[in-house]
Amino acid sequence: MVGEPSNGGTSPTAEALRVRKYHTRNRTGCSTCRRRHVRCDEKHPSCSNCLVGKRACEYPSMEPTLRERRSHNRTLPGQQQPWAVHEAQGSLSFSVSQLTRNAAGDPFDALAVQMPLKSQELFHYLTEGTRSWNSPCPKSRKRPSSFDAVVHDPYALRSTLIIAGLHYSWNTGNLQSFEPTFLFHKVESIRTVNDWMRTRDATQAAIAVRQVLTLGFAECCLGNLPAAETHLHGLMALLDIADPVGGGRIGVDEVDSELADRYLILCQNFLHGKKSRFGKPRPRTTSTSPSPRPGSGTEEETEITAVMDRMRVAHQTEPGGLDNQLKSLTKFPHFFVPPPRGRKPVDIDATSVVDILRDITRYIDGAASHFGHWDEPEKQDFFVQGAPTRLFTHVVDLHVLSFSGKMEKKTTTPPYDDNGSPLPNFTSSWSGISTTLGLYLHAVLGVWNAGRPMSSRLLCRLVQILKRHLVRDRQRLGGKGGLDRGFWFWKAFTAAVSLASAREYAASYASSSRSSPSSSWSSLSSASSPDSVNTASAEEVCRGIEDVEVLEEWFALAIKKWSKTVNVKTWTEARAVLSAVVWPDNCSTEPLAMSVWARAMEARP
Repeated sequence: MVGEPSNGGTSPTAEALRVRKYHTRNRTGCSTCRRRHVRCDEKHPSCSNCLVGKRACEYPSMEPTLRERRSHNRTLPGQQQPWAVHEAQGSLSFSVSQLTRNAAGDPFDALAVQMPLKSQELFHYLTEGTRSWNSPCPKSRKRPSSFDAVVHDPYALRSTLIIAGLHYSWNTGNLQSFEPTFLFHKVESIRTVNDWMRTRDATQAAIAVRQVLTLGFAECCLGNLPAAETHLHGLMALLDIADPVGGGRIGVDEVDSELADRYLILCQNFLHGKKSRFGKPRPRTTSTSPSPRPGSGTEEETEITAVMDRMRVAHQTEPGGLDNQLKSLTKFPHFFVPPPRGRKPVDIDATSVVDILRDITRYIDGAASHFGHWDEPEKQDFFVQGAPTRLFTHVVDLHVLSFSGKMEKKTTTPPYDDNGSPLPNFTSSWSGISTTLGLYLHAVLGVWNAGRPMSSRLLCRLVQILKRHLVRDRQRLGGKGGLDRGFWFWKAFTAAVSLASAREYAASYASSSRSSPSSSWSSLSSASSPDSVNTASAEEVCRGIEDVEVLEEWFALAIKKWSKTVNVKTWTEARAVLSAVVWPDNCSTEPLAMSVWARAMEARP
């Protein structure tokens, strides 16, 4: 009958209801399902279709997609090309790097140095983990550009990792699981310095200088003050090779040299401040080697532990001291890498630095005795009030600002006080003011380096840096919008007092050696002895004293020329000019300062 289905047939209604099923193409199914043109559920080790049909289930080896191949072939900074040509002994050999399939590239493989152990975590800790803190610099949610720059510089990156370890140690109390990573990068930094000592490549001298300074800074932060002092003495020997005349040309260009100078100024000030705060005189022994204390390691290890314990206590008792120092540590990469191409440092307003020096000077004036005679509570009271820490954080911030390209241009009209008198203009180069503040705290107030003399070679290096900036600034003194003559004189005179102090110490040491050679200080101390916690050895202090005398002559003539220009003839008048900047009322070095002025007035070209 028409309309009735035949036996075994399909009704039109059923045919109309049948809908063709569409499947998306499957490129990653098993070979069996793809050959049979059926959908594969891609289960491993066998898909459902093959399990039901009891068929062999095999998956083809996966080839990287075009996008993956392009991604892997793109060379990242610090990576090799996927292929490279190596030339050795006149023959060419080729090596092909293997592509890792279906694996995202590790971003730390693109950095300038190897990042073994927990290097990645340590770098991330410094760059990301500390970002929430407030900063005197303008806030930004972006990572500071200095961190972006260090990843392309192997030496800067390694120094940054060492600083990150110090930051973590101070922040948590110890290095903990980061200690192997920290020690690895310290060893690599030492290897860098040793490599330079073999090659003595002039273009790499500034790199070696910064590596040594970072190593010394690290030892200081971890309580090993003798080792930090040893690094500083070793640096003087390195600089004698790289820059024997003290001309300041130890980098590939002017900015590189300036960064090396600045890092030297910062680190020696930091070390001399910590030695004053935590270095303690230790009893002399007749034994040639220290005897171990039961259960506590050697005498040196015990002293290092004691210094670290005092540091931890100081971090807890000084309000905001630890936080401010930790913030400054995060900005240390600005000393390691140059600024953007074409950007040079500009002068900074040093008023904040002078104000802190005035606070310190008032405190010293009010003390009953010289710093060298203070007992431990008196010494800690001085540091707990926070001025030395504020000084450290300010100079770090001013360094960053001087290279930031964001300094506001000053008007040519100087500001005036309530009486209508022009306020002093404390504009200065960063190196000029930072060098002078260290010399002032050391030679004039006697609170740096525990009141002991510093190495004459280091002193000459610092004064040479200051001299270059004074020569540059001398052409800009006075006049409308010019630099302050009194401020220039304060810097020059402070340097002259420092040089005279070093010369007097060398003369007294030579005299005592001739009168009693067996009991001379040099026979009892050396650069590596425990007493180097407080001062350099006598030999190190006196080495290079001839250079001190040459510099004294230059500064005497410079001061005399200044006195004629401003018509200042007497010490009383000169002292008033110094006090307008910062100078103590009760100065133990007053006789020395008067003799420096008298010598300058008698100087002959």
